[in-house]
Amino acid sequence: MNLLDDSRKIKRYGNKVEIPVFDIPHIEIPFEIIEQEEYIPRKIFVPFEEIRERLKGKISSADFNKLPRKWEKFGDVLVLKLEGIKEKRKVAEVYASVLQCKAVLEDVGGIEGIYRKPKFELIYGKDTETIHVENGIKYKFDVARIMFSSGNIDERIRMARVAKENETVVDMFAGIGYFTLPIAVYGRAKVFACEINPVAFEYLKENIRLNNVDDKVTPLLGD
Repeated sequence: MNLLDDSRKIKRYGNKVEIPVFDIPHIEIPFEIIEQEEYIPRKIFVPFEEIRERLKGKISSADFNKLPRKWEKFGDVLVLKLEGIKEKRKVAEVYASVLQCKAVLEDVGGIEGIYRKPKFELIYGKDTETIHVENGIKYKFDVARIMFSSGNIDERIRMARVAKENETVVDMFAGIGYFTLPIAVYGRAKVFACEINPVAFEYLKENIRLNNVDDKVTPLLGD
């Protein structure tokens, strides 16, 4: 019915809760209907606006105008593109505070080597290991050392639906379990997960345990 007025704030008064609606519903409901005495607007939190507000006057206008509107957040680790910004540490610290992250990495471009290592530089914080949760799947990895393609989320969901129970799947270039884990958790297939990067392979084994699919996945070091 779309009755909730989300431009106004839901307010608690003692043991009662005031829920703003656009109109009185034409159905019988077991709640008291009152007219709100004061308009209490709901404050919508916009992270980028908060970041700009905190950095206004704190950095040069040149840096301020280059603040990135987009970012990637993996668990509590943030990846930013800060090209052309001079006061990177100060900028990164504010982004980390607003977005509740413990570390900020700068994406300086691309993936390198047969181990597909991302080209990131640590700007703020120390610990870049995190647990990223996507569609109920837990991915533990070091963001500074391991590639994670957030753009493949639709394909990871699709693969989970394609695999059938008790089918056998071979996942080449498995990484930390990008496709292996959704297939094993939701498709319930048996998976042989192959990964050549020894760092990614260790995280793959740990993620298999984290998601309780030890009986479904066999990790193999090598591609």
